[in-house]
Amino acid sequence: MLVRHTLLYLPAQVVAPLVQFVSIVVWAHLLSALDLGVVTLIFAIHELSFAAFFTWWSHFALRFIAGFKDDSERRSFIGGESAAMLVSAALQALVAIPVMRFALPGAMDAAALAVASVFMLTRSLNAYMAERARAEAHIGLYTIMQVAGPLFGLLIGVALIHAGYRTPNSVFLGFIVAQTCAAGAMVLMSDFGRHGVVASGPILWRAAAFGFPVMMASMLALFAVNAPRFIVEHGSGLSALGVFSVGYGLGLRASSFASMLVTAGAYPLVARAMEREGVAAAYAQLSRNMTLVALVVAPVALGLFAVNRSVVDFIVPPTFREATSLVLPFAAIGGLLRYLRAHTTDQAFLVRSRPGFITIIGLVDLVGAAASSVVGLKIDGVAGAAAGPMASGAVMFAVSLLAARWALDFRIPMRSLIAIGGAAAIMAVIVAATPLGTGLLGLVAKIALGAVIYATAIVVALPFGRRTMFAAANRLARVW
Repeated sequence: MLVRHTLLYLPAQVVAPLVQFVSIVVWAHLLSALDLGVVTLIFAIHELSFAAFFTWWSHFALRFIAGFKDDSERRSFIGGESAAMLVSAALQALVAIPVMRFALPGAMDAAALAVASVFMLTRSLNAYMAERARAEAHIGLYTIMQVAGPLFGLLIGVALIHAGYRTPNSVFLGFIVAQTCAAGAMVLMSDFGRHGVVASGPILWRAAAFGFPVMMASMLALFAVNAPRFIVEHGSGLSALGVFSVGYGLGLRASSFASMLVTAGAYPLVARAMEREGVAAAYAQLSRNMTLVALVVAPVALGLFAVNRSVVDFIVPPTFREATSLVLPFAAIGGLLRYLRAHTTDQAFLVRSRPGFITIIGLVDLVGAAASSVVGLKIDGVAGAAAGPMASGAVMFAVSLLAARWALDFRIPMRSLIAIGGAAAIMAVIVAATPLGTGLLGLVAKIALGAVIYATAIVVALPFGRRTMFAAANRLARVW
């Protein structure tokens, strides 16, 4: 079931993160370091504001929407959903505008603020609608919501820049058009917004009771990920942030891309198992999910250490190469650790309705990420600003594993994780030590060598890996 769901979600999970990864490279080639710094901060502010004002309802919908089955319950949910979206959108606008003015003094006039605000609103609606479609296993609709905004937003933005509008506004206008069209598709293809705005007290109260702690945890996690960006901007300026953001963004996107390949259909399976069969079945599914996430993410993050310079020289413009080669590996490992935590132990607390633990862990992680980023920036510049959060992320991942074991009696598949980590480390060391030339051919050869080494090590060392690879190969063979 997990492999089947993974393959069904694969188009959305490949295209969307890949486009986001490519976008960073494209904007690095087309924008100045200053403008890239502006774009980076606007995206960061949006991520934080979405976590602050939308995740309380989106996590509630993802976890419980399947329970609203009959017509009256469904109508109540949809009415409450509309009310939640309106309130969340209004609060986001009220908070994001002054935050943008404060974070980007002198860089945002009234028109730029308006464009950025509409960009945030449409992006937030797309993000929620994608989660809603995922919760109900509407895979086609989920694919539209995930792919349309990033892909067509990038294409329209590039067209505007080539037409002579070389400003951050062109980036955001492209996304506004694409995200608005995607939201329209969601309205046409689902029952979203079909029953008016009905502030159903019991549903909203239930959503708030479950969602507010999760909202706090999501905000803290995003603050931890984005803290280095704000710290670099505050300590070294917008141009330095633009230089830093290329390597940092590429590293995070690489880990996110790998984790999202297998996580879109994973958590709904856990929630479904909890509803139908109880805790033991949910834990068994979560353990399989955890192993699969590690199986995919570990070689991507560690492999970047081995091919870092080749990747940077090939895709990054010369102005950004030195900083990118220093920052990218640390960002990739830091992203690996935080995405693993978000899609494994955090979900154990969610499925048991114990989100308070996630909030506490997230708060400590934020403090650690911010402090280590400040210290790292002073000691080693932009490389230190990325290395510090990586180290604090490793500590907090270990803490979350222990907390899940102690509080929930969730047994971590430790042998599998050790085998996966060992296989990825062996692959990275061999690839780094093997001279295979430079340029595109050299990079492709290194990636191919790494894939062969890692797959061989997994087949030898990990029974779950053998079963997963063989099952995926069989299903792909049937499709072809």
